[in-house]
Amino acid sequence: MKSPISWFEKFFPRDRRGAERRESPPLIAYYWDGAAPRAHEIRDISPCGLFVKTEERWYPGTLVRLILQRTDGSADASERSIAILAKAVRWGADGVGLASISSEPANGSSGWAAVDKPADRKAIDAFLGKLRNENNMDDAEYMPLIPAGSWANTPRRISYNIQRLGIRVNASLHAASEGNALVEFALCLPILMLILTGIATFGFALNNYLELTNALQIGAQQVAVSQNSTTDPCNTVVAAVYQAAPYLTQSQLKFTTTIYTSPTASTAYPGTSCSSSSTTTGAAGNLTPGYPVQVTATYPCSLSVYGVNYVPGCLLHAQVTEIVQ
Repeated sequence: MKSPISWFEKFFPRDRRGAERRESPPLIAYYWDGAAPRAHEIRDISPCGLFVKTEERWYPGTLVRLILQRTDGSADASERSIAILAKAVRWGADGVGLASISSEPANGSSGWAAVDKPADRKAIDAFLGKLRNENNMDDAEYMPLIPAGSWANTPRRISYNIQRLGIRVNASLHAASEGNALVEFALCLPILMLILTGIATFGFALNNYLELTNALQIGAQQVAVSQNSTTDPCNTVVAAVYQAAPYLTQSQLKFTTTIYTSPTASTAYPGTSCSSSSTTTGAAGNLTPGYPVQVTATYPCSLSVYGVNYVPGCLLHAQVTEIVQ
């Protein structure tokens, strides 16, 4: 099971190298670019890869053969350099990051010179191990050991002091950094749940509003074509709305039907019924072809999230006007 996503890593990125990284090692790198070989500084290195300060910008995936040579002068001539095969994986402002590619040691003779033969992972580990063991304490201060998975801004002095005391804490530091993700997730979870619940609550209210508006449109159209065929225009509207909005609570819907008999004269009928004795009297008799009938409805909404109502007394309001046919 994978660890939960660390939300804070978007703002404070963490080093994800898979092995110990040594900064500013006493090494230089050579590669062939068609011109005379030139030494390039190595910013940091691990058995899994390295960062070379160079003006080259190889495309990711490009294979590069590098010869690493020590500059401290404390090793035998046969152990002063090693050839590795690496693949470009990223660019930086001052160089290129490469991942080392392990290759099996060649048996017998080959076309490579002994110093140029690409080394395998075991040989790279041994080379870097000797590089670290043969350095004195002063050199170690300039080549601190940074545990894999630690924060990128870990102070060098802390790493140096740990190394000087001979305490091996790489595994514990890596485990602690993995535990950070759980703590960060636990801190962010309530906020995340609050946001998601708020979105869902608003979504329900918006869905109710759309359902109410669509149903009211159907009700207004129904009463607009019911002149001379209904004795209760208000009930005609309400029945059509109830049928078109089955998910709304009928008892919580409030209606007002306004019937115009001239451009300036109208009569409002609140409630679900405005019955008359015939189609030519009362509200039914006021339905006049060519003049509008306006239907208004309200429905309560709830914007309560975890017991807190952010909009007390919230009401959804919809209004539709149709011309009587």
